[in-house]
Amino acid sequence: MLKHLRPCLVAMMGLMILVAGARAQSPGQIFKSPVKNFTIPVPDFPFGTKVVKQSNKSGGGLVLFWGKDGESQRIDYFKIHDDSPVPTDSTERHAYFHMLLSALLQEHTAKTLAERNEVLDGVMMLNALVVFTGESQVSVSHNGGPAERLDSTRGISVFARGGYVFILQVDVGAPVFNDGGGIPTIEQLGQRSDEYLPKFYRSITFL
Repeated sequence: MLKHLRPCLVAMMGLMILVAGARAQSPGQIFKSPVKNFTIPVPDFPFGTKVVKQSNKSGGGLVLFWGKDGESQRIDYFKIHDDSPVPTDSTERHAYFHMLLSALLQEHTAKTLAERNEVLDGVMMLNALVVFTGESQVSVSHNGGPAERLDSTRGISVFARGGYVFILQVDVGAPVFNDGGGIPTIEQLGQRSDEYLPKFYRSITFL
């Protein structure tokens, strides 16, 4: 199973290199995945939207939409192979999705704040709230020192649909959300995740 996940993880690890070559896109344009398994409108972020995409021969890939104020939405996907099908039993499926989430987090400095099963529009998914250390799109400088990336708190959904496993990520701790400069509580971040993940999921058209 993990050998089929490897291309997806490699794509995740190479993200910072890809971001450097990102290009502006017009909000509302339809992004279509290279393997033709989904489409999604490019989101409208306040200071412009950048698009990063990658795919590989094994049928996996990613697309990342990000903005200068810390907004980000990301879709990772990989093809389900016959020798590693997604379990039909709910308990085993949870374990399968949890394994994929754990494999993702092992490639980063990250901490899970919450995790639970959800059923959205008839699709079972594992949802989590995770802090990624130093992986925000926003950098700050303290006392004139070198700029450092802020932490990124993301709502994550892992699910299977149409012969592919998908991992959705949406940054719910971006500065654009923090009115008045206040620091959100874990409960507030969880509420944002519960609000934005379904919206993100439903903005995708699965082919």
